Amino acid sequence: SRAWTCCGRATLSIGSRGRVRRIHHGLAAEGLKARLLLQVHDELVLEAPEHETAQVAKLVRAHMEGAATLTVPLVVDIGIGDNWLDAKA
Repeated sequence: SRAWTCCGRATLSIGSRGRVRRIHHGLAAEGLKARLLLQVHDELVLEAPEHETAQVAKLVRAHMEGAATLTVPLVVDIGIGDNWLDAKA
């Protein structure tokens, strides 16, 4: 499994609870083994099998960047690594 983070200060402050719930349900609906481990301030930490990382990243990005319609885009940074430290590098 790979640990990875999804970061975006604005995205987690806008409808955070609903976004996290939708991501959790989206992972299950797509039959993915990935799981949300933790929310730390403006980051989500997930764990996923390596072969799922692209699909999970796409799902998470869609949910987080679609959190609100603003005149400036909401941008989500995704880091992937074997642990949280590597994912943030």
